Amino acid sequence: MFFRPNKLYILPTRAGMGYCFVLLLLLLLSVNFENNLAYALTFLLTGVFIVAMHMTHSNLAGVKTEFAAAEACYAQDMALFNLWVSSQRGRDHYQLTASLPNQPSITFDIHARCRDKIAVPFHALERGWLTPGLLKIESRVPLGLFKVWTFHALNGKCLVYPQPVNYSISTGMEQGYQGRGRTSNQDGSDDFQGLTDYQAGMSQQHIAWKVFARGQGLHVKRYVAEQDAELWLDWQACIEPGVEAKLSSLCYHARYLTSQQRAFGLRLPGQTLAPAMGPEHLRAVLTTLALFGKESSNAKNTA
Repeated sequence: MFFRPNKLYILPTRAGMGYCFVLLLLLLLSVNFENNLAYALTFLLTGVFIVAMHMTHSNLAGVKTEFAAAEACYAQDMALFNLWVSSQRGRDHYQLTASLPNQPSITFDIHARCRDKIAVPFHALERGWLTPGLLKIESRVPLGLFKVWTFHALNGKCLVYPQPVNYSISTGMEQGYQGRGRTSNQDGSDDFQGLTDYQAGMSQQHIAWKVFARGQGLHVKRYVAEQDAELWLDWQACIEPGVEAKLSSLCYHARYLTSQQRAFGLRLPGQTLAPAMGPEHLRAVLTTLALFGKESSNAKNTA
């Protein structure tokens, strides 16, 4: 069945069908016994039924939605699509329910002349770009005798990163995590390496005065800085078989290295990111992992 966006549909609920059955029984009793009080009760309840239908329809009519943003998430987590909701008629709307196809729903109100923000959940199963589809908004206010609903198109998408899983890694990557580095030949201030003969222009702060006092000549203390070797998250270093398992492993270790404030690079088949550190670099790495193999398939589908 095809539904057009922004069109309202209304049907009686199960309670509404039961209400109609009671009205039919009252009408039959009124006709059979020719009781004026029964007629009055039947017409009164019928009027309530009609008013409830108009109020239920009015509670949803004029609702406007606008896509705001969708924060990136990880596979198997809940993606949140943020929407701005408002009333085109400048009135209040109560107990509205919004949901995406086959997803949990949320309940919200809209205040007159206000622009409220809601977050609609979507269970992200796979990495890549997530398109939510049509947003369903419905209402059963005030008596629950009718259900009115409509569909709104969401012009937005959400980026889903691979699920981070701590799979085993190769020996080369393990050594990198242990912080083994190489000693720099440049002067530093970390570790004392030894003494060297004093030459003109050297800093006097590093002169070994105790050695000079013992009559062993003028020497300068030499320090070197230890720098970590470049760390690379390499596709070939992942032991787990399968594309998704490798991406999950790389995702986990990228987050771990960022939490440890370590610089690292990423090597994928056909793609390389230079070593860097920080939240921006992590975001670039996760985006590359999320779209690995997806962009080419999307290009083939659109061709």
